[in-house]
Amino acid sequence: MSEFKNKDFFPHPSNLRNDRRMKRVMKDLPGGVGYGAVVILIERLRCEENYSYPIADLDLLSDEFDISLPILQTVISKYGFFELIKDEVLISPVLNTLMDPYTNRIEQAKIAGQISAQKRKIKQEKQLLELSKTDSTERSLNGSDTEEKRLEEKIKENKIKEDFAALKKLAQKTSAEIAKLIIDDLELLPSTKLIILKNGGLANVLDSLGLSSYDTFYINEFKQAAGELLG
Repeated sequence: MSEFKNKDFFPHPSNLRNDRRMKRVMKDLPGGVGYGAVVILIERLRCEENYSYPIADLDLLSDEFDISLPILQTVISKYGFFELIKDEVLISPVLNTLMDPYTNRIEQAKIAGQISAQKRKIKQEKQLLELSKTDSTERSLNGSDTEEKRLEEKIKENKIKEDFAALKKLAQKTSAEIAKLIIDDLELLPSTKLIILKNGGLANVLDSLGLSSYDTFYINEFKQAAGELLG
């Protein structure tokens, strides 16, 4: 699937002309006009972010393709190759299905990279904490070690609560707003970020929050991960 390295590539089914919907397009708009309009719209959507295009600018595509606006409107509205989201944004379920393998590979690679980065951060923090513990051991003869541990546990507990509260607040955002969030930009413990990535990513975790069983699950996960890091 090396073709997917080309950001302009998409898999084009060789039997698209035999699709019943396309046969109807070709009958209604003969001479390659209908077929060409469908394919060129799909190609154009492939080049757009999120494979979508504002329908208000359809006239610009008409000029770009040298295809009349009524023909574009017809192939968009009648045959099932395209959909409008809230009557504002044009998408193609056909294109989205064709691009699923590519999108999934990109997302998996992204999550794998984020997990690797968080593991490195956790390893670095563990090393720093080991150095700190060594120093505290040298000073434990005066009885301050117990107090330091108690304070460290309190700080850890407060940070976990802060992380969880922040995630609960983010969960109130819309799906579109959540999709724009970048986990590395969030001020969370590395262990919290790692748990999020291991549980399917930020959108999946935020979607689950609010269900009591998942609230308990995630807070316990965060405590365990932070315990391994700070324990």
